[in-house]
Amino acid sequence: MIDIHCHIIPLLDDGSQSMEDTLLMADQAIENGITSIIATPHHQTARFQNDAKIVLKKVAEVNRLLSENGKHLTIYPGQEIRLYPDLVTDLNQGSSLPLASSEHPYVLIEFPADQIPMYAEKVTYDLLNNGYIPVIAHPERNSSIVEDPEKLYKLVSQGCLSQVTAASVAGVLSKKVQRISFQLIEASLVHFVASDAHNTTSRGFYNLPALTLIEDKFGNSSYFLDNARKVLTGDPICPDYPEKVKKNSLLLKLFRK
Repeated sequence: MIDIHCHIIPLLDDGSQSMEDTLLMADQAIENGITSIIATPHHQTARFQNDAKIVLKKVAEVNRLLSENGKHLTIYPGQEIRLYPDLVTDLNQGSSLPLASSEHPYVLIEFPADQIPMYAEKVTYDLLNNGYIPVIAHPERNSSIVEDPEKLYKLVSQGCLSQVTAASVAGVLSKKVQRISFQLIEASLVHFVASDAHNTTSRGFYNLPALTLIEDKFGNSSYFLDNARKVLTGDPICPDYPEKVKKNSLLLKLFRK
């Protein structure tokens, strides 16, 4: 299994705070069936700036650490990029990173938790026009999307992809967040399930239980596994046709119980 969103690199952001933390996270990832992780430290937030050179250097260090400790896990470079107007320029110049390789098209972006910036439509349009594919991180936790899921529908219809957090799907965060996650999955507005793990306690790995639950409820989790593999290889993804969220869907009613 491939995890496309994880904060396993120590001391770059609010994720792992030591090499020991990173080794513990690696163990938990392996227990969840994960063989490859794209490390995505926060970038371009008020607190964290992690440009490409720093990330590439730290990924090499973590891979050495894992190898020396006999961990069968490979780390690839990436960033979780807070959307900003000059993102396309910085990607083209190499200071911001796509997922897994600078030659690949997929770019993990996040919005502020309480809004979608006014410039989001323009920047995502520019990304797509420059050959990049925006992957919107954890839309189920964005209050603007929760209040109006059609905002995500418009972005996905434009060509963006989206990734929900495994803990959200597994019901670890809250039943409300779980319901929203299933609404978005049901409407084909979700293309990846990833850990967004920051540690092994409060924000750990729930990939396996999340995908098991998706298999039980929807009958197929391989779509999400295949898409993650394509991010790692840079191959094109053929997403399911998006639909508007059905606010009174049977699935939603079931999860309200």
